[in-house]
Amino acid sequence: MINDEMQVTFGVEFECVLVFHESLLQDHLDSIGDSSAIIKDITEEQRIKLRTGGLNYINTRPKYMGWALTSEVPFPPNRKAPTYDPYAECRSEYGFRPYSDEIVHVAQALLPGPPDVQSLRKQGKRMDFTKWHLSEDASLLGVDKATMRAKLGERVEAVEQWDSHGVELVSRILPLTPASFAEITHHLTILRGTATSLHGAFPTSFCGMHVHVGLPVPSTGGPLPTFSLPTLQHLAYILVMYEREISTLHAPSRRAGSIAADIDIITNLDDFSEATLAENLAADDDFDWDNWSATAPPSDAPSELDGVWEEDRISYSVTRRLIFAPDMTVAKLSKLMCGEKKGHIVNFTYLAREDGFPRTVEFRQHEGSLDPERVRWWILFVTGLVKLAAHMAKRFGAEASYAGEGYPQAENLGGAALEELWELMEFEELGQEFFRRQIEEFAGN
Repeated sequence: MINDEMQVTFGVEFECVLVFHESLLQDHLDSIGDSSAIIKDITEEQRIKLRTGGLNYINTRPKYMGWALTSEVPFPPNRKAPTYDPYAECRSEYGFRPYSDEIVHVAQALLPGPPDVQSLRKQGKRMDFTKWHLSEDASLLGVDKATMRAKLGERVEAVEQWDSHGVELVSRILPLTPASFAEITHHLTILRGTATSLHGAFPTSFCGMHVHVGLPVPSTGGPLPTFSLPTLQHLAYILVMYEREISTLHAPSRRAGSIAADIDIITNLDDFSEATLAENLAADDDFDWDNWSATAPPSDAPSELDGVWEEDRISYSVTRRLIFAPDMTVAKLSKLMCGEKKGHIVNFTYLAREDGFPRTVEFRQHEGSLDPERVRWWILFVTGLVKLAAHMAKRFGAEASYAGEGYPQAENLGGAALEELWELMEFEELGQEFFRRQIEEFAGN
């Protein structure tokens, strides 16, 4: 891998559905002195009201899938009260409410450590990133009984004794070493369970695997480190050039704008679109129209753009002009790549935060996975992108005059290719073969 001497760290968020036998839930309730009854007979109308995901998920995840409990769960006083609180209102109307943090505690009892639990009902989602932990996620719901049987087979034959609910497992900050991948494999293997386990876990199409990449945190304390601006500028440039090709490594459900998408994942190309470029550049009296070749403008673009655009292409030269602007800052670059939303394919919004959380680049595109091999290759790929960007920044700089040196094409002459990117990254051949198989698999879907 290029720039192999560069030290980076990473953390992973694994979204999944935990399937569990009733006895595990009862064991947890007994351990905390909760005498709640477990309610299994729930109508469709009640399931709609029990839904905890909020309006963001009303179309894709319209109803609650799990059992219910009769005990009271007061809304935590340190969090802003929601417009609709299903815990209080459903308990008042029906005598029962949805799961709160019970299922993350069921998962906690299964895993080594054990991981910390971050409960929305108690302390919010504040995390100690030196430890593994489990968290609630209102966007993750359970599955129906047929899906449980299909995923876990004979162990859920008495399906009325099994339930499911979404959980999120978050790794500690890890160095990029074989020992870290072994640690991840250990956690995922236990979470998935075996044919005789009283639990199992798997991702659904609503689940993602998010990888945060950052720099080692100094043991002496002090300000949290972040990548240099030139490194981030080159990373942004790489992502704009190769986003569409990188997306072929993922299922259609994880591609921005795909009709097969089950989630709203946002492209990082929004501010490099034809309409945005035309609007921004037309207002610039100093722009050198005579020496510019770029991508397609809208029909009402200024006449200077006529004849130089081709539909669905992005100009690398104009992209460089935006990314390597002389007044660029980390905050401006974050806004250029993500606007105000974190839900992009790659999230830059955490790079300038001052709240004590690590300053990371978050790669959000990968579908949910508990497969250690898929996890390992994706982590090596995204950390390799960061290392390539740092190498390019050190070798070629990030001045406003930067003209694309070091990359195969200084201008878009028909689209970038993954083979070019792998060659630049010096990505190992076994990893290339793995991803080629994935591309073939997803092309057949």
